[in-house]
Amino acid sequence: MGCMLLMRQLLLLVWKNFLLQVRRPIGTVVELVFPLFALVAILGIRRIPGLADLMRTCPVTFQSTEFNFPQDYLLYAPPNNITDAVMDEVANKLSSRHNVVIMPVASQDVFVPLTLDMFPEIEDSYNYTRYGAVYFDQLEESGKDLSYTIRFPYEISWFTNYVTEDFTSLFVRTFSPYVDSGFMELQRALEESIIEYYANQTDRAVPEIDLKMKQLPFPPTAFNFFLQVLDLGLGLLVIISFLYTAATITKELVIEKETRIRESMLMMGLRQWVLWASWFIKQLLFMFVWVVAYTILFKVI
Repeated sequence: MGCMLLMRQLLLLVWKNFLLQVRRPIGTVVELVFPLFALVAILGIRRIPGLADLMRTCPVTFQSTEFNFPQDYLLYAPPNNITDAVMDEVANKLSSRHNVVIMPVASQDVFVPLTLDMFPEIEDSYNYTRYGAVYFDQLEESGKDLSYTIRFPYEISWFTNYVTEDFTSLFVRTFSPYVDSGFMELQRALEESIIEYYANQTDRAVPEIDLKMKQLPFPPTAFNFFLQVLDLGLGLLVIISFLYTAATITKELVIEKETRIRESMLMMGLRQWVLWASWFIKQLLFMFVWVVAYTILFKVI
């Protein structure tokens, strides 16, 4: 008997709330039009030609002409006749695109303390500290045994300290620290300078080197600009579409409180949770159609 009474009270309050909704026709129309406007806007953007399914071929190939060496200083060790000649040629190759100061260092152990004294630490992971270093482990006069090490400052440039990026792109990332930091350009200049040095020693012709770097592995992807627009503005658009509805329900609750209708119903024996449940059910039923429409639309597109 008690459950039936509570159910009748709940249904009566839900009917009362819908009756209040019908008695303000202009506000009801506005509440219905706002979500409709959001749906029309989404469908309108979707039908703009040229926004969807733009193929972006991957992987990306970097030509040697795209390489750059943005560093201002280049240290090397140990200094001797061979390394001095090689690094002079490296300086000539790099200086054609960027002014580089070549600095010989006595040994590899001097690299770290010297760079800490000469260059301030840069904590911004988006910027590269403007110096590099080369250590020749082995570089014989005969050229049969070659070994060198390229050293760049330690920086968090791959964002490995984050689970995801702050702004995630919908297609493959073409940014490459190996190219943008100057690593590939320095390696290319070193290899060509070493080859030219030993070729001149033996009077051999220097072969033309065509260096390319291809980004692997990543399959070709379809870049959909419409999805990128939704990624940035969908949440705001949905919030705006239901903003008037949220303001209206708040206004109705405040009016019910100010006119003491709520206190009167409590004095008549209605329970507090029944009053709140009636408003919840009314708003749920009122917004259910648009929620289903949004769900179907997002599933289809």
